[in-house]
Amino acid sequence: MSPAFEPVPIAVQTVGAERLEAFVIASYERHEAEIHGLLLAVTRDPEAAADLTQEAFVRLIEQLRRGRTPDNVGGWLYRTASNLAISRGRRATVARRL
Repeated sequence: MSPAFEPVPIAVQTVGAERLEAFVIASYERHEAEIHGLLLAVTRDPEAAADLTQEAFVRLIEQLRRGRTPDNVGGWLYRTASNLAISRGRRATVARRL
């Protein structure tokens, strides 16, 4: 198991979707502005920043559904968003070369 993740507590597993939804909503409300700001600064494209912000939160949901909760959700989202922006930049560079 990766040190960045810990298993979802039993309470989250037993409550299921409602608990997951509440956790994601709380995480979104707390971290969305910072993540979007980072991506806007990196991409300089409001639409791309919005898309990548959404993708970062989708990936958080995927991790939670796998039973893995990041120890530091904000840090995990920041790193995930950074990686998404880097990948987008690489794809754009390759596309320009073709």
